[in-house]
Amino acid sequence: THTSTRQNLVNQIIANAIKYELDGINIDFEALNSSVGDSYIQFIRELSVKCGNNGIVLSVDNYVPSDYTAFYNRKEQALFADYVVIMGYDEHYSGSETAGSVASIGFVKEGIEMTLEEVAPEKVINAIPFYTRIWKEVPTGDGGIELSCEAAGMERVEKLLSELNVNAGWNEECAQFYAEYELEGATYKIWLENEISIEEKMKLIQENNLADQEKYHDHAQSDGDFFRRMTEGVHKCTGDVGADGIIGNLVGQIVAGENTQNQNRHDGTDRTKRHQTEAVFLAFPVTQNAGNTYTQGHDKGHRNGAGGHTAGVIGHR
Repeated sequence: THTSTRQNLVNQIIANAIKYELDGINIDFEALNSSVGDSYIQFIRELSVKCGNNGIVLSVDNYVPSDYTAFYNRKEQALFADYVVIMGYDEHYSGSETAGSVASIGFVKEGIEMTLEEVAPEKVINAIPFYTRIWKEVPTGDGGIELSCEAAGMERVEKLLSELNVNAGWNEECAQFYAEYELEGATYKIWLENEISIEEKMKLIQENNLADQEKYHDHAQSDGDFFRRMTEGVHKCTGDVGADGIIGNLVGQIVAGENTQNQNRHDGTDRTKRHQTEAVFLAFPVTQNAGNTYTQGHDKGHRNGAGGHTAGVIGHR
């Protein structure tokens, strides 16, 4: 909230972006209190100016819109940031009271539509999870259920189901595959992402004329075959995504439409002259405590009623 604190943070971010020759910066501030909303937007304004001066692409992560995250002010963000990113996952998270999908098609659709009420489609990126949650339900003596879960990458889940000889079936409502099995007195439930479910989400991206497509790869690095199949799903739906549309960092990728990339490279619209194939993002998940900022686990966002995820798109720590 203090001008000097904001300026110091902005200067540190820009200095590191220049030092590591980064093409872009991705800001991921979660679990903020509504009282700092104005200061947060001022931070985005001040950072955007220095990003523009240094040819750095600025994107800002956001929860799926809700009343209690309105103070993040997506409309104002879009005036200064190059991209407004929807974190289209963690519909159900580690603190949820019931088992469920990380990103059902309805949840993703709602997030896109609500964001487009404030932000132009060419500035919107929708993030897709490359992870799921293995839910475990154990009956209790009083007739209830003890619920727990763990996040897992797709390769691990596919291997697990194969070893247990469990077949996943298509769930039309979620537009995902769903698997359920019993083991040692517990019921396990898993909603899976694969090339078919990703294709359904990509259709929403295409139908709404959004910008790039961010693929969130959280808890496990998937093998080359998994990424190959994901890319095939993207190609099947969009058709115009070329090899130079893959923009990678250490834990995530963006698949950008070739037409958008070429236009950006041609005229530098929205400061994207350096928006090339090797963009690496810096993310700073923070919260406020008596005027001080400190990094925190993303699940705290859920506990504070603001949503959130377990790890951000982080290029460097």
